[in-house]
Amino acid sequence: MKRIIPLLFIFVFLFGLSAMAKSGDIAGVYYSTDITTTLNGEEIDSINIGGKTLISAEDMHYYGFNVTWLGDQRKLVIHSQEHAENGQVPTIKKSNYPSGNIIGNYYETDIETYLDDKIITSYNIGGRTYIYAEEMMNFDYRVLWDENERTLSITSPKFLNIDYAYSININKEQAQTSEANCAFKINYTKDGTTVSGDYNYFGLSLHSNYKDYYFVMSFYQNGGLFYSGKLRDKLDLYASGNHAVPVMNPEEKYELINQNLKITINGQELKKIAIARYFGNGHVTYYLYINDEVKKYTKDEIESISVTMGNTDGLEEIKLPSENETLYEKLRRSVIKNKLDYVRTSYETDEYFVFNVKESEKLGKVCDRLYLVNKQTGEISNDILEDVRKIEGFNTDKMGVFAISVKAVKNNLFFSCAIYDENNAIKRTGDFYVELDSQKVHFIAKSER
Repeated sequence: MKRIIPLLFIFVFLFGLSAMAKSGDIAGVYYSTDITTTLNGEEIDSINIGGKTLISAEDMHYYGFNVTWLGDQRKLVIHSQEHAENGQVPTIKKSNYPSGNIIGNYYETDIETYLDDKIITSYNIGGRTYIYAEEMMNFDYRVLWDENERTLSITSPKFLNIDYAYSININKEQAQTSEANCAFKINYTKDGTTVSGDYNYFGLSLHSNYKDYYFVMSFYQNGGLFYSGKLRDKLDLYASGNHAVPVMNPEEKYELINQNLKITINGQELKKIAIARYFGNGHVTYYLYINDEVKKYTKDEIESISVTMGNTDGLEEIKLPSENETLYEKLRRSVIKNKLDYVRTSYETDEYFVFNVKESEKLGKVCDRLYLVNKQTGEISNDILEDVRKIEGFNTDKMGVFAISVKAVKNNLFFSCAIYDENNAIKRTGDFYVELDSQKVHFIAKSER
């Protein structure tokens, strides 16, 4: 009996090894689906396995990702990007089979697939790699299921930040000559800011991304740094980590902070504030991280922000005028037509701002534009690159603009353009100038690579 048990164990062990899945083994079957899956706003090829949705990893290349195959390592590496510039998304072929019909087999694979530097479950289907859509939630992607519409919507963190990444300058510091009194109130609105107490000893700003809010409170040596010792001593008591402050659980500081510091966003009072202190060259900066559940607002939806510290009773209130956006910011915003557009580079002359805009009406469809915007009137020129595209060898949407300058020739703006091959390498460059008054474009020379 004693000999039988070891032999039985060995048999089971060897049988288990032989039964282990190998690359190329059938892992199961996949089904047709009536679910429409979108990635960053556009439909992507998807299949159903066991009630879960998988999307094509290779196709993600067109949806705001760089997809790289490392053959020697048997790895497929997917990195999300801020912009989709790899071409238009492919047309999705709809299945002719009713939802739930078996379409074919899916297979085990020895290929490791990485999404934003972390491994994700993947399978081989027809020589292509598919990854679990629902699993992408573990990578900070937003994955939303709509039962009524039968849609699964996936959005990458970087595309979520198109709406939710911004900063708001709430307060500016000023040079000081007397010690702070450890109390201040700042009430920010779009119409202006009401302040009292030690408000001008530091700069204050709100920062947002698609996940979090945090405030930055900075004391500089040319502002209130040398006269804010008592105020900063109090903030040091609230800090729970970084540099000279011992690292500890920030929750242990919540009650103390709430007794002395009150912050609201659009009227919601924040109760879970973690403070970290940083030192720099000529400044001390405090980061106030908000750990409360707070609705995510776009910048335009922020109506009010209030920050109060200490006893502000009896302090004189001062109404500061609203800070309008700068002329550059205003004119920069004027050349943005679509949600996915962005300014790649800009240049300033005496009379104009020059903006190279990546215009994107639809995910993956990108066209370079070059606009002259009159500083005084706000008038926007026609796209300067349209005339460049009339020149042989430069008739393409994607065109890297560089070396913008006025040089020594008055009223002429010089610039160069790069044309890329299918591997995104420069194959041709051209030099041009435009007459600022007439906006007539002149070709100077081109160079083949």
